Amino acid sequence: MRKIGVLLCFIVFGVGSVALSAAILPPLLLFVWNGDRRKLLFVRCVRLSWCLFRRIMASLRLIEVKVSPEDRRLLASLSSTVIVSTHPSLIDVVLLVSLTRDSTSIVRGGLSRNPIIRLVLANAFICNDEDPDGLISRSVAALKKGYNLIIFPEGTRNDGGLGKLKRGAAHIAVRSRADVAVLSVTSRPPMLRKGTGWRDAGEGRSVYEIRVLDILKTADVLDAGKGHGLTARALTAKIKGTLEGG
Repeated sequence: MRKIGVLLCFIVFGVGSVALSAAILPPLLLFVWNGDRRKLLFVRCVRLSWCLFRRIMASLRLIEVKVSPEDRRLLASLSSTVIVSTHPSLIDVVLLVSLTRDSTSIVRGGLSRNPIIRLVLANAFICNDEDPDGLISRSVAALKKGYNLIIFPEGTRNDGGLGKLKRGAAHIAVRSRADVAVLSVTSRPPMLRKGTGWRDAGEGRSVYEIRVLDILKTADVLDAGKGHGLTARALTAKIKGTLEGG
C-alpha cells in the first residue's frame, strides 16, 4: 500500500505542476505586467501548492515532518538568506519551500527540459545550466530582491554521511553579503534516496526531521585583505563544521 501511496503522490505532483502552470501563469501574464511582482506571486503560489502536497503525503501516512516550534518560526521569518541543507531525499526542496517564505532554489539544469515541471522551474527557480558567473549573478539578484535561496552544497542526494561540499553557496553568500542558515534534514527510514523510485518506498512512515543548526553571519568572515575565493573557502569550512557538529 505504501508503494501505491508514493506512486499516487508522484501523479498528484505532476498533475499539480501542470495545473499550476496552466491555471496561474496565464492570468499573471495577462494582468500583472511588472515582471518582478509576477514572479513573486507565482513563487507564493508554488509554496501554497507544496504546502498542500506536504499535507497530502502526511495524511497518507507516507511521511511525518518534525520541526521544533522555534525552528518553524525561524524558518518562516527568514528573508534574503542563503539556506544550505543536507539532502537525503527527492522531496527535500519541496519541504523547505513549504516551510519558508518567498524561497527559490538552484535546481539541476536537466530538469528544465522536463515537460511536466518545466514552466514551474522556469518561473520560480534558478536552473544551473548556465555559466557559473551568470548563475551567481542571478542568485545574488534574487537575494537582493528579498528571496531566500535554498542550496544543497553536496550537489546531490546523500543519505550516507556528509559528502564533499561545493563552494557555490559560499560564493553567492559572499557576493551578496547574505547570512547563511545551515539546516540538517534527515529521513528515517530513508525515502526517495538517490537511485531509488516509488517502487523502492519500503514499508512504514518516513520521519523527516528538519533542524536549524545555526545562522552564520557572512560579515564575520569578510576580510578586506582577502579575495572572494579565500573568503568563500573560509565560509565553506564554517558551513561544513556546522553540519558535522549537528
